[in-house]
Amino acid sequence: MGRKAGQRIRDICEQLEQSGPQGISELRAAFPEVERSNLGKYCSRGIGLGLITAETYAYRRTFTVAHDWREIADKRRTTKEAVQETAHTSKWYGVNSIFSIGAT
Repeated sequence: MGRKAGQRIRDICEQLEQSGPQGISELRAAFPEVERSNLGKYCSRGIGLGLITAETYAYRRTFTVAHDWREIADKRRTTKEAVQETAHTSKWYGVNSIFSIGAT
């Protein structure tokens, strides 16, 4: 299924949908409570999830939201299910330390 899209990434996508393509400076003005470096991380994660596209012009990245970003984000929603515990037994029978072979 993959990683789910977080609420902050969804907020950025909604901002890009309402205002059109924007750079980090414009997004920083829209989200003053979020640090600039974190905005870049959220945008990079959005690109990785397929929600946001980026274009670079003269060392400036402009972010645009994908036209079907809501459908993509909703597909990535996961439900928290109980993880089934499995008994893990080690199959390693080799030497795990130099002390186990008698070196002192």
